[in-house]
Amino acid sequence: MRVHPSARYLFLISLILFVPVSHSAGQYLGNGLEIEGLVLDKTRTKLGRDFYDVFYSRWNPPEEIQGFNVTISEKPLPRMGTMVTVEINSRAVYRQRLTPRYAEIEQKAGQAVNVSLRYLYNYDQYQRQLSNEDLKGSGIY
Repeated sequence: MRVHPSARYLFLISLILFVPVSHSAGQYLGNGLEIEGLVLDKTRTKLGRDFYDVFYSRWNPPEEIQGFNVTISEKPLPRMGTMVTVEINSRAVYRQRLTPRYAEIEQKAGQAVNVSLRYLYNYDQYQRQLSNEDLKGSGIY
């Protein structure tokens, strides 16, 4: 039986990291463990793999923000390239069509990194504003 390489990595990481379960948006493994901060590769073609490699080489996750996973997936488009999607906690934050030109792949991967980081910072700021003392209430009008 062949096991997909990403499944092996996830299994190895689950053996190494023991993070208590919380209600954050990390990936829940079902056995009381939660892994977060991963960049998952769900690409199918060389174009998608090149995009993932460039994205991962430029990705520098923010240390002050916790509870997120990044997934890079693609949908091959015959004779047109491929459609790449970057998701953070199952929410698509970047979607773009790629062609086989490597310079374009590098440019779009850089854009994806910037958009993803901006999304994380904005989401974190939004969550902090919601937990602000002004917005907390006692439940009584």
